[in-house]
Formats: sequence, structure tokens, C-alpha cells
Amino acid sequence: MDSRIIKIIEYAIMAPSGDNCQPWRFSVTGKQINLYNIPERDTSLYNLHQRASLVSHGAVLENIEICAPSFGLTADIRLLPDQTDPNLIATALLTECPTKNHELLDTISKRHTNREAYSSVEISNTQRKKLMTLGTQDGQEVWLSQTTAERKSLAKLLSYNERLVFEIHELHQFLFEHLRWTDEEAIKTGDGLDIKTLGLNSIDKYAFNFLKNWQFVNLLNKVGFSKIIEFKGRQLLNTASSVAILSITGSEPKDYVQGGQLWQRFLLHLAKEGLTAHPVAGLAFLLQSVKEGSLKNHLNNSQLQRLNAILNDLQQMTNSNDSTLLSMFRIGQGAEVTRALRKPVECFIVNH
Repeated sequence: MDSRIIKIIEYAIMAPSGDNCQPWRFSVTGKQINLYNIPERDTSLYNLHQRASLVSHGAVLENIEICAPSFGLTADIRLLPDQTDPNLIATALLTECPTKNHELLDTISKRHTNREAYSSVEISNTQRKKLMTLGTQDGQEVWLSQTTAERKSLAKLLSYNERLVFEIHELHQFLFEHLRWTDEEAIKTGDGLDIKTLGLNSIDKYAFNFLKNWQFVNLLNKVGFSKIIEFKGRQLLNTASSVAILSITGSEPKDYVQGGQLWQRFLLHLAKEGLTAHPVAGLAFLLQSVKEGSLKNHLNNSQLQRLNAILNDLQQMTNSNDSTLLSMFRIGQGAEVTRALRKPVECFIVNH
């Protein structure tokens, strides 16, 4: 196999994924890379219809397009080319071209999720305008909060996601199954969420050991524990310099893959500007599922009503009633943090 293709795939897998599940596999024929989804890698309630994974694949493809020219190759990407195989997400046909480094190449390795509190930093009008013009497909939009009132309103809405993780057994179980409690465990698995990436102080980290037990969490919720989690989430969101909302037109697999390309492009431009982000993506996926009536067997009426109200408020705030919410982000500047690991590249290249 051409060593350049291995390097391209190494860049590709630096893409983000839900709870760092890394739901991708690659096969290579000559100079064609085939990208496959592995559905069993992410079985979260957030990932109904594989939408979270489709977004991750879009980010993989964006990385491929950006890094390929630095190896003297250009990528012709075709999305979902085989209707009989929905797990074949895309093919990337590589052809020779003059070597050239993309302006975002170095940011691929710098991009990371920062869950710590952010320091106050102003986002300039120039930066805002650049970020808001990143959508390349019809209907793709990047919206940024501009006032303190908007940011506080969004913090109140988005923090409900934190509460749901400790109220819905499926979300709680998936999170704790993917936590890596020690450096040794994180290195051994190469996936999941290193406990050090969650932005927890020493007391919170100690408490998390007890919160693994769903029965214990359920008992705590009777005295308002999940509401405390929501309040702490709101405080964290209020440290943002701005809150961003990405939206797309449609909710088909192709829309989410292309949305993932926008997602990654947005994060890479943030990294180039010295900014970082903490996505509130799971909530966006839940909101779409509620809109479609897919969560009636998973959530109670109170939770469904609250999510419907949040969806309406977000659509009104962003004037996007006809759009699909892709993700929300807390953006700003934060201290250096532990970064999620990746499995070795050879784990993802298979004979298909």
C-alpha cells in the first residue's frame, strides 16, 4: 500500500466521534479509499439512525480532503455510492497533484474538545464573519450568539442535556461504559473518554466513582441531583465567549455526512484562531428524534415536552424553523487539557 495513503488515514482518524467511539473502517484498492461505518461501535440513544456516526464520517472526509494535497494527492469524494450497502459511507479516489499544504493542515492535530471552564475572550467581528460563511452546501448555516442575554438563554436551554444523562438509563449506561478511569486503561483501549478529559475537579472525579451505579443515581434524583448537574452545566456554558449553532437542510444520511464536513471545518477554523470548543451535539440529535417522534419509548412525557420547548426556542432564536439542528458548541479559550487517544491506524484498515 502507498505509504502516503496510510498517512492520509492517520490524519483522517483524528476526527471527533461520539464518546470517542471511532466508528470507522477503511479498505484501500489501489488509490481508492473506501470509508465504512461500523454501527455496533456507537449504540447510544444519541446515535439513532447512526446520525452521530454519520457526522463523524463527514469529519473524517473533511480531514482527507484537507491533508491529501500535502502528500501530492487530491481526493475526489463520492458520498454513499452504493444503495445496497448503507455502511459504505464514501469512496475517496486519489489522483496525483502538485504538493501543497492546506491552510488548515496543522489544525487537524491541534483540534480537540475542551470541557474545562473557558476564560473570557472577545471574538472579533472578522472572526465571526469568517465562521458564519463556512457552510458550503445549500442550507448549511453557522449561527453565533452575540449578546450576554443570548448566551445566558442558550446556557439555560442546552444544560438540560447534562441533566438527561443522569435521568435516562440508556444515556447514563453508555457514558459510563465508555469512561476510561486510568491512564493504563485509556492507553490499552485507545478509545472512549479518559476521565481526565471531562474537566472534573478532584471532588467531582471522586464522586464519579459512585455515580456509576444507576440505582444510586436514581435515588439521588429523588432529592434533585440531576437538577444540580443541570445547574453546573449551565455555569460551565456561561463561561463561553459565544455559543454556536450549526444547522443543515434535511435529515437524510447524506445531509449528516455533509454536516460533519461543516462541523470539522468549523472546529479547524476555531483552532486556527486559537479558540476551542465543547460540542453539545447529543442534544441536537435528541431534538431531531423528538421532532420525528422516535423517543416516545425512551423518555417520559415531561422530558419530551421539555425537549420540544427547547427545540422551539432554539429555532426561534436562530430563525431556523425549516432547518435541522446539527450541533451546538460552547466556544472560547481554555487551558491546555488531556486529549482523547486514538487506536493505531492499522486497527482501522481492513481487507473488505
